[in-house]
Amino acid sequence: PTCTETGLTEGSKCGKCGEILVAQTVIPAAGHSEGSPTFIPPTATEDGYTEYTCVVCGDTYGNTVTPVEFEITSSNRSKVGYTGADGEELVIPAVFQDGGTWYRVTSIGWSAFSGCVSLASITIPDGVTSIGDWAFSGCDSLTSVTIPDSVTSIGEGAFDSCDSLTDITIPDGVTSIGDEAFYWCSSLTSIAIPDSVTSIGMDAFYNCSNLTSIVIPDSVTSIGYEAFYYCTSLTSVTIGDGVTSIGSNAFRDCDSLTDIYYTGTEAEWNAITKGSDWNYNTPAYTLHFNHHP
Repeated sequence: PTCTETGLTEGSKCGKCGEILVAQTVIPAAGHSEGSPTFIPPTATEDGYTEYTCVVCGDTYGNTVTPVEFEITSSNRSKVGYTGADGEELVIPAVFQDGGTWYRVTSIGWSAFSGCVSLASITIPDGVTSIGDWAFSGCDSLTSVTIPDSVTSIGEGAFDSCDSLTDITIPDGVTSIGDEAFYWCSSLTSIAIPDSVTSIGMDAFYNCSNLTSIVIPDSVTSIGYEAFYYCTSLTSVTIGDGVTSIGSNAFRDCDSLTDIYYTGTEAEWNAITKGSDWNYNTPAYTLHFNHHP
């Protein structure tokens, strides 16, 4: 026998007539003799693998390790390393093991870190696809957030009242910025919105009083109610020609606004549906058409 194939006993038969004198019997396969396993841990995108090499025949074989999808909540956030210490700089692992089970972090749930006032920075791993409603609301010491390209949606109030957050990059792949997503992020000075975004929700950048300029890409089709209301330091806005509607009070009380740059024609600008008082109490500004930054 070999490790995987059965064998036969020797047996015997008559050399003259061929009559079987001692019948052969089956010997079971010996089975592999396992050496020390090699473990390849799972990642954000790939399953893990436990690999063995037989010390007899040299064959390799093993088992796939597929992590369970994990959503971070306020009740389980300690499993990804959150301690609540002052000035904590949390790097969330893409995968982790707990109680012998492997988990893959795929979403940050509703209010997962809401009110974590000592959290200073957070790195969200590749593999996370959504940041839930109010996920980081009230994290008023949060200065830095790293969002991976895998994220496609940022929920309602996700960073509401994160008033120490100075800048954030929204990655390619995000299609929607929810209502009040960055409401009252009063220290936010710059934000990059990718071409993948198609909608900016109500009050999304409400009261971002230090935001000085913003470029809204051609992919955006709607700007919600009060989206940039009371952005008092906003001096220039670039609006893509994909926008078909601007909500009421969208740029209300933007009292430093001097220039609106539009990538389309004047006729296309006039065709945009604009809500009541969309630019209420905003001083005289200059409209620029056919602008391509």
